[in-house]
Amino acid sequence: MSKFAGKYAPQWGKECKKAMIDRDLSLDDVAQMTEFSKSYLSQIMNGRHVAPDETIVRICSTLGVDANQMVI
Repeated sequence: MSKFAGKYAPQWGKECKKAMIDRDLSLDDVAQMTEFSKSYLSQIMNGRHVAPDETIVRICSTLGVDANQMVI
């Protein structure tokens, strides 16, 4: 199981959304940059889908944040 799943999912999603706001990025922007669908990103960020660590790292990299610091 991903270390970003479970109890960390809600906080991780909030941090992603904050990073998007800070960078003035929409979900559509992040979808285009990561090549994931908006629906998939939304499901991950809202804790409805457990994504592989590689996917989480890719999203974090796109948002310019350290994935490991987001779950501490």
